[in-house]
Amino acid sequence: MWMVEHGRVYKDDEERAVQFAAFRKKWLEIEAFNSRPDRGYKLGINQFSDCELNPSSCYMMETRSNKNSRYSNVPPRNDISDSWDWSGQGAVTPVKNQLNCVAKPEAGQTGPTNSSLITREPRTITRRHNPTCNRTKWSVQITSYVTVKPNDKEALRQAVVDQPITVAVDASSCGFKDYCGGVYSEEDCKTKLSHAITVVGYGVTDEGTKFWILKNSWGTKWGDDKYMRLKRDMPQKEGLCGIAMDTSYPVIDNYY
Repeated sequence: MWMVEHGRVYKDDEERAVQFAAFRKKWLEIEAFNSRPDRGYKLGINQFSDCELNPSSCYMMETRSNKNSRYSNVPPRNDISDSWDWSGQGAVTPVKNQLNCVAKPEAGQTGPTNSSLITREPRTITRRHNPTCNRTKWSVQITSYVTVKPNDKEALRQAVVDQPITVAVDASSCGFKDYCGGVYSEEDCKTKLSHAITVVGYGVTDEGTKFWILKNSWGTKWGDDKYMRLKRDMPQKEGLCGIAMDTSYPVIDNYY
């Protein structure tokens, strides 16, 4: 059933045996983790569960500094709410799989770019406009990027109220890849930024735990109904998984 769901076809019985052993090992690890009542989040079986080595090396979205970026000078505000979620306001496009845009930063900016367009006009772009991610063909003209003040979680929260924000995170930990629900809080998640993802909101649980709402690009079968809640009230200035270290959103002048 899992092989059919995720389209797995192995070249021979030997490869099938190796990958099945990896799958079984992962399943046992997940069962052991989820049996502990002190955990604030759950892990689950997904497309990475049969990978023997680095499960998401082919799913990482390249992170890259923007040469034409400028820093946001938006003054602090005291009137923003305790929770915000763009995904419920029609400003977030459906979750996609990276597919042939794997590891290219252009794919990571599609979400925030669409959000910028939607807040101006009910129009979006998709990979159908440029299916090969060809950098010589474009549907919108992004003249620059606004960089939110690094390592400032409050500045990031205030920026998210205006539109979804692209961030770089450390997504290399097994817990991040296996996440399927709750508020992810694994402190083993470090700050070696490896993947671009979109912050579409933030909130607070009934128990008072603050979190970010993240839209990933690993398809509809990953995460908590395709999204992740990442713990927000962490002591380190860079935030959990380095979420506040490298954050930006596009400035759009023209679109076609």
